[in-house]
Amino acid sequence: MFNHFDRDADGRCDALDEAQWGAQFVARMQVPETGALRNHVNQGPARDWMKWSPPEIHTDNIIGTADDPVIQPGEGNSPLVIGAWARLSALLNERGATNDFLARAVRLWNHATQSGKQAGSPHLLMSALEMHRVTGEDAYLDYARRSIEMLLSQQMTNGNHQAAFGEYGELTAGALASFALVFPQSELTLRIKPALTNYIAFCAGTARNPFGLCTRSGDEVNGFFPPDLVHNFVLLQRAWAAGLAHRVTRDPRALVFAADQLYWVLGKNPVGLCMFEGKGALNPPRYHHRYNSIPGHERGAVPGTIPNGFVREMGLADRPGFDMSRAGGRSPSYRTSEPWLVHNMWYLLAMSAWTEAINSR
Repeated sequence: MFNHFDRDADGRCDALDEAQWGAQFVARMQVPETGALRNHVNQGPARDWMKWSPPEIHTDNIIGTADDPVIQPGEGNSPLVIGAWARLSALLNERGATNDFLARAVRLWNHATQSGKQAGSPHLLMSALEMHRVTGEDAYLDYARRSIEMLLSQQMTNGNHQAAFGEYGELTAGALASFALVFPQSELTLRIKPALTNYIAFCAGTARNPFGLCTRSGDEVNGFFPPDLVHNFVLLQRAWAAGLAHRVTRDPRALVFAADQLYWVLGKNPVGLCMFEGKGALNPPRYHHRYNSIPGHERGAVPGTIPNGFVREMGLADRPGFDMSRAGGRSPSYRTSEPWLVHNMWYLLAMSAWTEAINSR
């Protein structure tokens, strides 16, 4: 899909260059002694976090001055980095580019799983599948099997959450489906299929309205919008899981559910608002983004970006609220209008899963 985009003519598509750039940044965050990742990086003590400035003047690039970034205590938690490093390592090796990403993935894997002893995370299950695909080592497949046993045992058997995995369970459902697609003949896949069919029934039961929009959880019969912020990536995660689940189960309800969550983000909502900048008939008037300080870019719009999305109205009534203001204050509300990369990441995964599901019918 992306191979023909190579603006710097280095023989590698721009998407792969971008992936390598991101992977190199995360590599700098790995703790040499343990293999763990460092915690969040904050602006230095001489910087006001609300001061928006162009990247080229963000710091003076001199170590030891007052604007040095500060790393928060504790550890970061990015288990999908393991699988991403492993996949990227293989892609770069195929193109003759030496790298140490697989070795870094192994070190982070050993730290995150306590050398394979700590199982049950859907994130680590997906990384285990990537590690097995790249290395062929049975230890990763054994870990995946143990994780699946644990995740299947967590599926709810009664109440409003019947067939969900916890409150909803989109990550678990997507991870289980990912295993089933790689190992369709596995005995575990025979158990995953009915579990996912029941999960799809749960999802469909939360989306009984003209828009097909799912509630926030099984408990909220009419609860759709968060009171604070961040909603779109949750909808896109659920669309991703449903798209993968359809390929495993062939349940048509999964395709409908996935499409409805995607369509909501793309404009099938009461405002007719397409929350993918640059597409659709109506985009957010403004974004909560530093670009609005650049002359000529007062909207703060980034092409292709996706903002947080609808929240409850300020009176906390569960009606779809979005800051559609065109003036008043430097930026619109961050609650609805701040773009996050996590929304775009799950959009790409959701759209890929849904497209593959459509094409495999």
